[in-house]
Amino acid sequence: MQRLNLANSNLQYVFIFSGIIIGALVGYYIGLNGVSKLLIAGLLGGAYLLLTINRPWIAVSIFFALVPMETLFVLQGSVTATLTKMAGAYLVFLVIITGSVKYLHDVFSSQKVLVMILFGGAAILSVMVSGQPSFSLSLLLTLWLSIILCFVLILMIRDTRTLYLATWALLLGGFFSIISPIFFQFGRATGYDLMRYGGLWGDQNEFAALLLVMIPLSVLNIIITRNRLYKIASIVISATITLGVILTYSRGAFLALCAMLILAIFKLSTGKNRIKILAVSIPCMILAFALIYHFFSEDIIARMETLKVLSSKESVVKDESLNLRYYFYFELTPKIFSEYPILGVGLRQIILHNPYRFYAHNTYFEVLTGTGLVGFIPFMLILYLTWKEIKTVERFKGDNSFYLRAYASALEIGFLGYLFTALFVSLDLNKMLWLTISIASVLFNLYRIQARAEYGSDNGFGYRGRYDDRRSVYLNR
Repeated sequence: MQRLNLANSNLQYVFIFSGIIIGALVGYYIGLNGVSKLLIAGLLGGAYLLLTINRPWIAVSIFFALVPMETLFVLQGSVTATLTKMAGAYLVFLVIITGSVKYLHDVFSSQKVLVMILFGGAAILSVMVSGQPSFSLSLLLTLWLSIILCFVLILMIRDTRTLYLATWALLLGGFFSIISPIFFQFGRATGYDLMRYGGLWGDQNEFAALLLVMIPLSVLNIIITRNRLYKIASIVISATITLGVILTYSRGAFLALCAMLILAIFKLSTGKNRIKILAVSIPCMILAFALIYHFFSEDIIARMETLKVLSSKESVVKDESLNLRYYFYFELTPKIFSEYPILGVGLRQIILHNPYRFYAHNTYFEVLTGTGLVGFIPFMLILYLTWKEIKTVERFKGDNSFYLRAYASALEIGFLGYLFTALFVSLDLNKMLWLTISIASVLFNLYRIQARAEYGSDNGFGYRGRYDDRRSVYLNR
C-alpha cells in the first residue's frame, strides 16, 4: 500500500488537521441550516475520493476522527446513516483496491479474531431464537460492522506512522466533540441540577468512557513529541479531554479516572528514571486536582454524594438512576439469566423485558442477558485477549520499539478504565470499545511484523539483524 514520507513534510499534517476542522465546521453548518446533506456529501465525497485514493492513511485518520463526533454528521430521511459508517465502508473499499487483502493471513492468524467471529455468531443465534428478532437486526448489523472494523484496521495500518496520525486524528475528534457543545449550546442535558455535557456523542456516560481511553493517549503524545508546537497542542488536548470527562459528571467515570491515575503512578514508578518521572508527574497531578477542586468541587461532590443511598435497598429508591441500576443488577438480570441461561433473550432485548424500557446500564449484564453463556464467555475472552495483546507489546524489547511499548502502556490504562466504566453503562455495542479492541490488534500485528523482521519469528528468538523502521523516524525528531 502506497505511503508518503510524512517525516519530512509538515504539509501532510496540515492537510489532515485542516480537513478535520473543515469537516466539523461543515457538519455544524449543515446541522443548523438544513442544507441538503446528500448534496454536500456528494461535493465533498469527490474531493475526498481524489485525496485518499493514493493516501489511505488519510482515510484511516478521518475515520478515527469521526468516532467521537458520532451525532454531528447524520443523514436523515429516506437514508439514515452516520458519516462514521460511511467512512468505515470506504475503508473496506480501499482494502480491496490497494491490495491490502494480501495481508489477510495476519487477520485470521489471530486467536482473538476467531473468538470475535464466535461472539458475532452467538449474537446471531440469540437473535434468531428470540421472540422479536426484528428488534435486534440493526443492532446485530452494528456489532458485525464493529467486528469487520477490526479486520480492516489490521489490513490498513501496517506501520507506526499511520497509527500515530490516526491517534492524533482521534484525539482531535474528541477535542472538537468537547468544545462544540460548549460554544454552540448543544449536546447538553440537565440532571441533578447540573448541566452535563455529552459532546457530539450524545450520552454523557458513554462519552465519558470514550474520553477516558483518550486521556492516556494524549499524555503519550506529550511525552514522545519533541516538536514544541505539537507538544503544546498535546497539552491543550489533554487538558480539554480531562475537562470533558469532568463536565459529563459521570460518577462511574470519576471512579475510573481515579483508578487510572493509581495504575499510571505504578507504571511510571518503574525503570531507572522513576525518581525523575515521579518528581514531574506527582506535582502535575496535585496541581490538576487543585484546579479541579477549585472550579468543580461543589458540583462533583454533590454528584458523588448521591452514592450514599447505596447503604440499603430502601434508600436507593431516593435516587431514580441508582434505583434503576439496583433493579437491573439484583432483580432483573438474575431473573432473566435463570430463565434463559444458554442463549439469552436476544441481543440488547433486555429492554423488552422490563417495564422501564431501559438497557441494563452494565455492559457485562447486557451481554449475559442478551446472548447467554454462549455469547458471554467469548465476549469476556475477547476482553482478556485484548489485554493480553497489549501486555505482550508492552514487554517487547526490540529495536525501535519504544513507540509501540509506550503506546501499549497508555492503551492499557485507558482500556482498563473503560472496562471499569462498563460496570455502570451498557457499552457492548459502543464504537469506542471495538475501536480500542481493534487498536490493540493493530499494535499486536505491528509487534509481530517488527519481531519477524528483527528475529525471524513472532516470539523474538534467533536474532537475525537490526530492523530499520524508516517510517518511524518522526519519533526521533
